[in-house]
Amino acid sequence: MDIFGITRIGVMTNKTLNSFRATRGKSLAEAKEITFNLGNLSARFNLFDAFCVPTYQMLIAQDATFHALIATNRDLPEPFRSRLERLAQERKNFHVLWLDDDDRPADAAGRKISEISSANNVFTFRYDDDDALPKTYAQMVREAVSKREPDTVLSFHNGFSLSRVGEDQFLFNIRKYPLNAYGIGYKSSLENLRTILHLGSHTKITRPTVHDTDQIGWLSSVHNLNDSRVGAPRVDPISARDVLQQIKPLFPQISIETLQTLQLRRSEDV
Repeated sequence: MDIFGITRIGVMTNKTLNSFRATRGKSLAEAKEITFNLGNLSARFNLFDAFCVPTYQMLIAQDATFHALIATNRDLPEPFRSRLERLAQERKNFHVLWLDDDDRPADAAGRKISEISSANNVFTFRYDDDDALPKTYAQMVREAVSKREPDTVLSFHNGFSLSRVGEDQFLFNIRKYPLNAYGIGYKSSLENLRTILHLGSHTKITRPTVHDTDQIGWLSSVHNLNDSRVGAPRVDPISARDVLQQIKPLFPQISIETLQTLQLRRSEDV
């Protein structure tokens, strides 16, 4: 079984306009003006380079059948387009999906998987550009679904929530969130391939699902670029070193420098 992560960064097409709160009700040109804002893209790519890329590198180094699919617009501005081109050229098992205005990331991912894979079954998972997965992710996936029939979803309920509220002040806690978007995945046959993105909203999935309620399956960052709603803080701040002490056994790819790329947490939504 081959494993494919699907990460979207700088994506804005006619098929994704309503997927994000910031661009609902806007024209494609208006939405691209928001998405391609150079300041926001720079901050987003810094998070991508700090959290997402090292996670993929770690998991690919452990498992030769593990692949990263990075979906983005074909008209992504420079220098970000060149950064992704270099990433795919220089890193093993990294692939860029270049999307036109009427493309869907799910369909582009399916085409690339069909081109790459020769396995009977594949596992595709959602992975945002500003989050992290544990070093045990591939192992946990195989243990959970290898013997399951295709058309099976896997959801890790438990993970770490991380945000920055000061120079060396971070909010950190364990969060329980069934059917969250952080690494949720789907086993499919290659012959009748569907990806996790083809199933629509992760909170409304009705396919047969394996619910892992015991292990830590993800680390989610909360910051001022988040498109989803942000609630009020529920814990007291701790230092970056205190954060690392708690996450290092499962997330060795995260460093002090990684934490320093985090934008400050925005105020809660009302």
